[in-house]
Amino acid sequence: MGLFLILLYAISWRDDQVQIIYQEIGFKSFSSSLLLIWESLKYLLDLALYGWWFWMVLVSLLLSLISTMIKFGFQKLSPNSNQNIT
Repeated sequence: MGLFLILLYAISWRDDQVQIIYQEIGFKSFSSSLLLIWESLKYLLDLALYGWWFWMVLVSLLLSLISTMIKFGFQKLSPNSNQNIT
């Protein structure tokens, strides 16, 4: 629940900042709801790229891939793997 509230606060803060920037540039024709959706997706991507949990999941997937490659590599090197069972 706390993470959800922090996320809502961050999205609303970023939406206010983006509205100010777009008004200064002169893009007043953009819908604020579309900007909110776009900025929230960008915020989630930023959170995923810089969050510690993203890197922990990435490292665990990489380690599991390496262990699978090693397991299948040893199976191919074993002398009984070339026998055909008919």
